[in-house]
Amino acid sequence: RSWGIRFAGRRGGEMRARLGCATMQGILLMVAMRAGCDAALAESKKQFKILPGAAGSVEVALNTPPTADSVCSFSYSGVGATPEQWEIEVRGDAETATITCDVGRVGGQMSYLLFSKVELTIGLPIAEVSAFDNEERLLEDDQFVVDDTRVQNGPNWSGQLRGLSATSESPF
Repeated sequence: RSWGIRFAGRRGGEMRARLGCATMQGILLMVAMRAGCDAALAESKKQFKILPGAAGSVEVALNTPPTADSVCSFSYSGVGATPEQWEIEVRGDAETATITCDVGRVGGQMSYLLFSKVELTIGLPIAEVSAFDNEERLLEDDQFVVDDTRVQNGPNWSGQLRGLSATSESPF
């Protein structure tokens, strides 16, 4: 996926950043060890169906059993005519000490749903967010709100969503 960057910044103090990095690197190391490989990238994904008129949520984690830092969750509600297949993916990169969570239509297709609520949560402070409408345009800053570990629809939310991505900050 080619996600544009919408929001970038640091949150929290230096001590929390170092602790977050150590925790994230530990998670990624455990995932790589359990997988029996020395790959720097770990990922997990899950497909799910969004039913019009029904609220729902889905989550995916990098490791088993999941730890709070490695969990990515997506909550939603909306209306439309037909169910749609969506996908949520969480990726951890030990080289850059980042965890990224992506959610969107399977195959990058246009969504015909109109969302009244969306919320993406990742276990560490968010540094970058990208959100796209059905025309693959970046959503304006006033359409979503980012606070520490969560991205959600904002005061001028249009209801259109084709894809949403959040990346944890790299403390170093």
